[in-house]
Amino acid sequence: MTRSEKTIFAGFGAATVGLLALCVFSPFLSIALFPVAVVLLYYAGARTKWWLLLLAGALYAGAGLLFRGVNLFLLTGAVLTLSLGAVAAFRKKLPPLAESAICAGVCLLVTCATVGVFALVFRTGLTNVITRAIAKCDTDPVTAFLSQRFYRKQTEESLGHLPLTKGDELYASEALTEYAHSIGRLLENETLWYVSGFGAFVGILSPFCTFAFLQAGKRGDVAVRVETLRLGHGYLKAVVLPVLVFSLLGFYEPLSSAVRTVFNVFITIPTAFCGISLLFYVAKLFHGKARIASIVVFWLLMATAAVFWEWGLIVLGFLGIADIIINVRKLLDWALS
Repeated sequence: MTRSEKTIFAGFGAATVGLLALCVFSPFLSIALFPVAVVLLYYAGARTKWWLLLLAGALYAGAGLLFRGVNLFLLTGAVLTLSLGAVAAFRKKLPPLAESAICAGVCLLVTCATVGVFALVFRTGLTNVITRAIAKCDTDPVTAFLSQRFYRKQTEESLGHLPLTKGDELYASEALTEYAHSIGRLLENETLWYVSGFGAFVGILSPFCTFAFLQAGKRGDVAVRVETLRLGHGYLKAVVLPVLVFSLLGFYEPLSSAVRTVFNVFITIPTAFCGISLLFYVAKLFHGKARIASIVVFWLLMATAAVFWEWGLIVLGFLGIADIIINVRKLLDWALS
């Protein structure tokens, strides 16, 4: 590595350690921060040794158990990191699209499995597991702040009794419990959608961003140009149409959650990353200093999408589906020619 590359790599390393430390400091905050941290970890594994992900996953799990006990959010993050490390061990033998698909599939499965194991252990549903995990974050300062802000807006009608005042002994505990239940009501039948979407998003974002990092650094071992990753009309016939037909089962309420999950995994996730590829393609259209600025904006957008992954998936998915249907890249080339 050149001196500038070493400086950037060291900066990435410091950022990763800082993000993981913040995740342990606030397990609830880790839901937003962990995707960014694991992307940087996967890139580090690609540039150095794949087992770095296994080491990081083990240390993350150990720190979580030491400081936070058996915490759903931290242990899920650790299992995700370890599973990506297992894929990274074979990444040089995998085509880029296969690597992305395997990472997405593995992370989706291990995320659902981890939450499912917690549900089995506590003999409850997936939504209740997440609600319980939030309610157990009583020493998490971020959760305390959010729960007390939420509680101050509650009324006697919404609580069923007069709200406690801040001086009451049970104020913080009740605020956290009510906040956890409010998130449970928000999730309701969408829990599987959120859990599977989070896992698949983390899984596919990690190799995708690694391709972009390697390409930006003009590394010889990168076998794909990110801006060329595009789904064609064959995807519409082979995947989108069957899933849309399957989605008709969503009118039957007991199957609605499963239908939304299938739609998310087979349509929203793939089209979202087609949208990312399109944005990278647009950024590469500029030249000189304008290209530098456009690449910086691209990575800011990716960081924002990773933190607010739910909305990020939806917006990027619309961009991706538009590119699949009308080939936005071809139109841009025609307009600029």
